[in-house]
Order: sequence, then C-alpha cells, then structure tokens
Amino acid sequence: MGFWWFALIFSLFMPVLMLICAVPMQKLHKGYHSSRSLKNEETNAFANEYCGKLWKKLGLAMLIPSVIPVLLCLKAGTRPDPEAWEGTIGITMTVVVVVQSVIMIATIFMVERALKETFDERGY
Repeated sequence: MGFWWFALIFSLFMPVLMLICAVPMQKLHKGYHSSRSLKNEETNAFANEYCGKLWKKLGLAMLIPSVIPVLLCLKAGTRPDPEAWEGTIGITMTVVVVVQSVIMIATIFMVERALKETFDERGY
C-alpha cells in the first residue's frame, strides 16, 4: 500500500509543479528561456506570460486525469499477488509520467509558435 501512496503523490507532481511555477513565470518573467524569447524584454515578457497561462490551464487540466489511473490501480492492489500489483502500478505510472512529459514539452512548441506569430525575427 505504501507504493500506491507514493504513486498517487508522484502522479500529482508534474501538474502541481506546473501550477506553482506558472505564477512567478507570469509575474517575474523568469523561467522560460529560448533564443527567440530572449531577443528583448518584450519577447521575454510575452513568452513567460504565455507559458505561465498555458501551464496554469494544463496543470489544472492534468490533475484529475493523472490521479484516475492510480485510483484504478487501488482495486488491483486487493489481489493476493502483491508483485503483480506493483508491476501494474509501475506500468501505469510510467504511462502517466510519459503523457505528462509530452504535454509539458508540447508547451515549448506552443510558446515558440506564438512568439513567431507575434514578433518578427528581430523580436519587434
């Protein structure tokens, strides 16, 4: 059961991290760095605010779907073979973390596209 609690907390790690980091990213304009966002102060502010908004939305959107698979594994934990249960929850957590990582990495492409649509190559 201890492994299940670890999996439950770990499944919430990335969405909560995105929510926590979104606020300073938007307010302080710190956190998002790319060659396009660092052209000038305006591009930096835009990129950080845009990424912060994305992370707030996506972090909230990922909270419940990240927990559901772990909760479903709780039923598997009632089986008499604990090794099979740990394998099930391990695979489930791998899938959850991979999906969360893909979503987080996708925000880079979204921010870069928004920068490209808003600013020219020199950042104006």
